[in-house]
Parts: sequence; structure tokens; C-alpha cells
Amino acid sequence: MTRVRRGLAAVACASVLLLAAGCAFNSASGGDPGQRRLRKLAAEPVMAVSPPGLALPAATVGTPAHKQPAGFGSGGWDGPVVTASFTTSAQPADVLRFYDEKATASG
Repeated sequence: MTRVRRGLAAVACASVLLLAAGCAFNSASGGDPGQRRLRKLAAEPVMAVSPPGLALPAATVGTPAHKQPAGFGSGGWDGPVVTASFTTSAQPADVLRFYDEKATASG
């Protein structure tokens, strides 16, 4: 069986939400006050659907936003991220296509 992470769909959703929010994470006061964005990501409809060939139930983990120290880059805020892991007998391309269709349909 192939282990695939719904994290790719979550990353796509997070990217859209970040752009819609005006990239507020890059401001000095950024972050995710009250974990509002983390809860919004976790509630996305795409996180509630099961992929084809599901063998084991999904385990969902939310990671709050956190400040990245400046190193070779400029530092800034990272996250929030919601990741769901599961095991499926479907091919990775089929699972990615499934989640792409679900994410597109849910807006």
C-alpha cells in the first residue's frame, strides 16, 4: 500500500488562505492570534473526505503558527499547517487528483 499525506491538499488550501489574508504572516505582529487560521484550515471540507482505497483511517494533526528565526533567510512566520496521514491502496497520482478535484469543488 502507498502512504500518502493529505498535507499536499492542506498546503494548497493554506497557500490560498495566506494569499487571501494579504500575507499577514510576514508582518512583525504576524502569527495566528487565537489560532483562528489553524481552526479555519482544519474545518476545510477537503480535510473531511476520504481518498479512494482507504485502508486505515486518517490521523489529523494541526500545527500552530510559529516564528522562524532569521538565519540565511529573513525569518518570519511559518504555518499554521493541518496534515492528515492515511494509508491507501490507490496510486499517489489518483489520490492527488481526488484531492485536487475536492479542493477545487469546495472553492
